[in-house]
Amino acid sequence: MTTWTNDELDQIGDADELRIAALRPDGTLRNPVTIWVVRKDNELYVRSVKGAVAGWYKGTQATHQGHVQAGGVDKDVTFVDVDHGLDGPIERWRRVRAEIHADVCANAFDRDRASFVQAYGSKDFDAATLLIPIVGFLPWQDQRVVGTIAAVEKNLLREGLVYRYTQGAGGTDDGLPPGEGAFLACSFWLVDNYVLAGRFDEATATFERLCAYCNDVGLLAEEIDPHSRRHLGNFPQAFSHVGLINSAFNLSHETRPAAKRSDKAAP
Repeated sequence: MTTWTNDELDQIGDADELRIAALRPDGTLRNPVTIWVVRKDNELYVRSVKGAVAGWYKGTQATHQGHVQAGGVDKDVTFVDVDHGLDGPIERWRRVRAEIHADVCANAFDRDRASFVQAYGSKDFDAATLLIPIVGFLPWQDQRVVGTIAAVEKNLLREGLVYRYTQGAGGTDDGLPPGEGAFLACSFWLVDNYVLAGRFDEATATFERLCAYCNDVGLLAEEIDPHSRRHLGNFPQAFSHVGLINSAFNLSHETRPAAKRSDKAAP
């Protein structure tokens, strides 16, 4: 078993992906492959989506030794097979995934508004659609994504802050009294979209504006009232701080997680 330090686990866990190379019997390394990695407690797990037929996986079976690189960690490792219980009809799962993707694209995109909307048949805008390129559902260059960003900017962006969805008469009926504040997590999603689109000046300006709402000990609430600058809702709010960290990482690192996911998105 490979022994990891907490710093190594944190660095690799934050990276989401690692480069993995199996050691051949002659002592040389196979060509590295980039693969997702999951941290659980003090162990790291990777999985071959092609099962036992994947070249990199078959390579690990020769010596069970190899090398990984991720998040600044460069380390020789031992590979140990585990009974993960995730074997199944992978090709069927992929077909179902493709069917869901096609269904969402066909029914959640409003051609008249040139934007994804809150739900099938809805005309309401929703800031959650900003996650479409961030999670890799569609690439950021896709015109449906470009239109969605523009729609959010026009309809949900006010005084530099993003509201969750269309409010007021004709908007989303959420059962709450009027006057909800701007949802900070959504505002950080807009920063990430600006980064993906190469709009770095706007991304930086928006990020700095959001950071200015931190209180005297650097904490953020769930929402902000832009007029009074009051913190509203849950405090402190983890979603807000996760959004801040993700946006800071996307702004400051050449290998941006959001960009890697978006570049791998289905067309």
